Amino acid sequence: MTDGDVCTFSCSEGLITVGPVARTCSGTTSIDTVAYSPSVSSNPMYCTLPAPTFLPATLFIVENSVKNANVGDPLVAFSSSPDFQVMFQILRTYATNHRTIPNFNETLLRDNSQFWIDACSGQVKLRTGGVDVINFEAIYTYTITVRTFVSGFDNAETIRNVTISVIDANDAPVFDVSSLSVTLPENSLEGATVSAMITVSDQDTYGGVVSWFNQTYEILNGNTDGIFDVTTSYLTPSATQPNGATIFVKLGGPELLNFEDRNRGYFQLFILARDGGGKSTQGIVTITLTDVNEAPFFANSETLTRNIDETCSSFCVTLSSELPVGPPIAASDPDVFWSPAQNISFSILSGASGYFSIDSSTGQLQLTASGALITSLDF
Repeated sequence: MTDGDVCTFSCSEGLITVGPVARTCSGTTSIDTVAYSPSVSSNPMYCTLPAPTFLPATLFIVENSVKNANVGDPLVAFSSSPDFQVMFQILRTYATNHRTIPNFNETLLRDNSQFWIDACSGQVKLRTGGVDVINFEAIYTYTITVRTFVSGFDNAETIRNVTISVIDANDAPVFDVSSLSVTLPENSLEGATVSAMITVSDQDTYGGVVSWFNQTYEILNGNTDGIFDVTTSYLTPSATQPNGATIFVKLGGPELLNFEDRNRGYFQLFILARDGGGKSTQGIVTITLTDVNEAPFFANSETLTRNIDETCSSFCVTLSSELPVGPPIAASDPDVFWSPAQNISFSILSGASGYFSIDSSTGQLQLTASGALITSLDF
């Protein structure tokens, strides 16, 4: 700018408006335009301008809004001289209501990192956005100190505090343990439950909108043969914590829940938790069967029928004590992974009449001394 130039301002060019406006001037009696006159040393001319009128405002922003989202309507300020552009500037940002800092009063936030303002339009915007940047459950009220001014005029400025209230929005639940491991005894029947509940956290407990932290649960995948289902208790209007869920056996028994069958001793379920506002999260629940001591069983080939010739002519010289009666009785124990290994023991409960005994370790049925008498076995 040189001596005698007249300049105008525009936001795009960043120049200062100097021209035919209503203002108070010193050093001259009447003037239509203000010229840049740095060389005039006698009777110097300078102009003053009243401070802009800055209208009070309260702004609102929904939590989790995206970057550059508008924070309410533009702020309004105007100069007594309409030819001059009023500019806006954020001087400071305070977090004035906070939930998570003990004895919190007011915190000055460095670098005005949450908000910026368009210098020409007065529109306040988010500097960064996304989940947890503007978080109702953490800070729900901000105060920004805004300066409105006319560039080039000292003292032509007004400073006002503007409150920004954060509006609560539905947040997604989060599994307390994203990959939960639980146990279930093998052979469990319908209605049996796994060893631990599924629990979630939901920030919306701060806002008190119960539907936003009232969860429904669903098994998405991994539920082989429909063995499992999930149940929950829905919240009452006075609830202050999200509801958990319990996985239970819908179809059970030794065939479907068999620890010894390596294809059925381990299940990995993908669980969905969805709140009443439609936000959801997924987690994994791993169910491992625990071994249970099971009764031995007679082999499928075992007929449990034995024959003996009363005269002993076909298989022995003479009847005698401990004479084997047919092959050993075949039995098995399903607990093949039990530690320490278990041995099957055999005994006769009734019906032997003293004529027969059985080897407790081999299952071999045999005659007793009484059974070997000629008169004992008489067809």
